[in-house]
Amino acid sequence: MTITDLNPPPPSPSPADTVEDQTPAQHHPYRWRMRRAGIVNVWYYYDTEFDLSGGRLVLRGTNGSGKSRALEMLLPFLLDGDRRKMDATGANKVRLQDLMKAGGDGQGNRPGYLWLELARDLDPDDEEDAEAIASGRDVAYLAIGAFLRYSSATTDMKAWYFITDLRVGHDLHLLSPTRDALSREQLTVLIGPAQITDSPTAHRDRVRTAVFGLTGETGRERYDGFLQLLHTLRSPDVGNRIEEGKLPQILSEALPPLSEAALSAAGEQLDGLSETRNAQERLESARNHVRNFLDTYRRYAAGALTVTAEEAFAAATAASRAVKDATAKKTRHETLVDELAEAKATVGELTDAVIELERTIAGIKASKAYADQRDLDERGKRVDAQGASAEVSLRAAERARHAETAAADATRALAQDVLAQARAVVAELEHVHEALTATGLAIALPEPVDAHTTTSLAEADTVRVARYQDPQPVTRPVATQVSVGSATPADLAAHLGRTRTAAGERQRHAASRLATARALDTQHGEVTKAESAAAAAAQRAEVAAASAGNRAAALDAAVYELHQAWNAWLDDPDTTEAFGTGIAWATFDALQDFLADPGQLTVVEASPEITAHLDSLDRVPQLAASNARSRHNVLLARLDDADERDQETRAELGAEKARLESAIDPAPDAPP
Repeated sequence: MTITDLNPPPPSPSPADTVEDQTPAQHHPYRWRMRRAGIVNVWYYYDTEFDLSGGRLVLRGTNGSGKSRALEMLLPFLLDGDRRKMDATGANKVRLQDLMKAGGDGQGNRPGYLWLELARDLDPDDEEDAEAIASGRDVAYLAIGAFLRYSSATTDMKAWYFITDLRVGHDLHLLSPTRDALSREQLTVLIGPAQITDSPTAHRDRVRTAVFGLTGETGRERYDGFLQLLHTLRSPDVGNRIEEGKLPQILSEALPPLSEAALSAAGEQLDGLSETRNAQERLESARNHVRNFLDTYRRYAAGALTVTAEEAFAAATAASRAVKDATAKKTRHETLVDELAEAKATVGELTDAVIELERTIAGIKASKAYADQRDLDERGKRVDAQGASAEVSLRAAERARHAETAAADATRALAQDVLAQARAVVAELEHVHEALTATGLAIALPEPVDAHTTTSLAEADTVRVARYQDPQPVTRPVATQVSVGSATPADLAAHLGRTRTAAGERQRHAASRLATARALDTQHGEVTKAESAAAAAAQRAEVAAASAGNRAAALDAAVYELHQAWNAWLDDPDTTEAFGTGIAWATFDALQDFLADPGQLTVVEASPEITAHLDSLDRVPQLAASNARSRHNVLLARLDDADERDQETRAELGAEKARLESAIDPAPDAPP
């Protein structure tokens, strides 16, 4: 049978409802249906799985093979968590303690699992189901289970109930690699503490809401009636009872109890009928009085003689009624006197019983066993409190270990970032060396940055990771260390500064020679054509130099604008609200260096280091808004384009200057 078939029917309409108001029951195609069930290390079952084809299960076997036990352990126990109604015969002889004790020889603390898997098709009209369908899923799963733990020393059996969307045997393995049933702590790590409860009432409410969709007080009453029907139909001799003609009795037992609202409505209807009956009696009495009055009036009109006779008859009738009334009241008085005597005797007996019970209670409280029990209760509470404190400390230690592991992982990521930056510096030095060689500048460059990582050996500490387990070795994570060679970033910056100074000197020498060439061109008329060409070239050079200066000024303005924007963004309350106060911005080297000296981005114009430094700054606000990141990327692209155009202009100016120098230099035999 399927879960759909077991859903409680809607409440029957009242007789006053019309035919149009009676909505027929509908079968929803997306309801939960039973798919699989299983028993792990309970009774004589070690790891048994039942496949419910089409939501139905047929158990066949000889007497004593465990058919009834399997049904008692699975349904409807997993739906209501009621350990008192597990016996299918209704004799209440089946107990979880006995089931866990049987077949558990040699297991001091025996853990076990009972589980039931439900499945349903995803509804494309539902938003959550539509998202799951978009991710490639077409079926949703739900596992309902119970974790049982039996102690042979104390013969104590405890049960915890859980609901999860993980599939047993696929996403959730209830047996460890050593084929032992998982403990409650291991199960909590896999499915989360919020999915486990030790309260049967809370578990029953979860199943009622998640599986059947019944909410509110009305849904709780319908679910209780549904469970009562399951318990009645689960009896193995229900077929024999039907053949014996006890079908009405079975149906009566399966019906849910009437709610208080229904009983109140029925009582109000009965009260209304009583009032109607009393009103009818009063009307009939009034009618009789009117009829008597009319009869008397007619007799009075017939004659005085008839009136006198009627009056005498009426007086006799009234006297007879008075006698009968007096006799009835006397009888009622005697009855009340007898009842009063009996009530007084009963009150005396009850008073004696109360006194005797009070003496018995006082004797029990004064006994040593009662005092010992209270002492045991107090000690149990203290043990539970200390155990809870230990659990809190263990969880805090586990969180600290996780934090230490995360910090070690962060050092590895930072070490890789440092290595990448070192490789970028080496590549940039090679690029600068090639550029200097091409321009004929023999300037010594710093040594490449030699960065490498080292990791020390991990150490193991013996710690207790669980309350009921022995201490075990735990390997502590080791941070990755970065070593840098003799060439430091400071040395590299100093060498680059000297390179820029040398390039500036060369540029000034070239400008001086260009001025000398122009003076010579003015003095010698024979080179008028070359002078005109030189003047035109000089004009283009000035325009290019002005354009280059404007771009350099724009670059500086952009760098300082970025510096001010960073300061304003860090001081903005919205930034603090978005990132919180726990982020240490000073730990980011790229951001700290930039805020301390924004002019470092303009040390060498059109240098790839500017782009690398800006990329480092881009990685700092990883949680920044996408639009801010887009604007920053656009600014970087513009700076790169300006850098490329500046390099092209410099190359053109260098070629033009060389051509002019070769054209203006005088011949060897020309007079000075």
